[in-house]
Amino acid sequence: MGFDMVKRAKNREELRREFLKEIKRRYPVRKFPRSADVAGGHGNLAKWLVKAGYKVTIIDPKGYRVDGARLWKRKFFVQDHVFFDLIVGFAPCGASQKIVRAGKYKAAVLAPCGCRSVWSGKRDVRIEARAFMDKQRVQYKFDGAWFYMEGRRT
Repeated sequence: MGFDMVKRAKNREELRREFLKEIKRRYPVRKFPRSADVAGGHGNLAKWLVKAGYKVTIIDPKGYRVDGARLWKRKFFVQDHVFFDLIVGFAPCGASQKIVRAGKYKAAVLAPCGCRSVWSGKRDVRIEARAFMDKQRVQYKFDGAWFYMEGRRT
């Protein structure tokens, strides 16, 4: 895994598939059954998470219904972490920083987007995200592609 895989990926679907593989490997459904797909949009990742056995809630103000997943048609708030075992964001734009903050408390996985509205746009998005996590004092692992936050076990 790592950033090399991101560069090799042919399209967004291939990236999403790799992202799901890592989620399943690091956060097995038996330990992390309740998952939030933050800024889930059309629900592509949520569909795969549901198939993998997770109880998924899509949190997105413009979100779409997906069979087997709940939909909260609103923005994600850091406090929402109390309802979930795992918080997932695949290029969640404006919700990236909230996912990082929630990652202090619960397991979270972030595939950051490169939106200038989220990060300063002055440096590589991975460097910007790492600097934000350090500033927030969030413990994380970074494999070159995705950020993993373990949070505190509750």
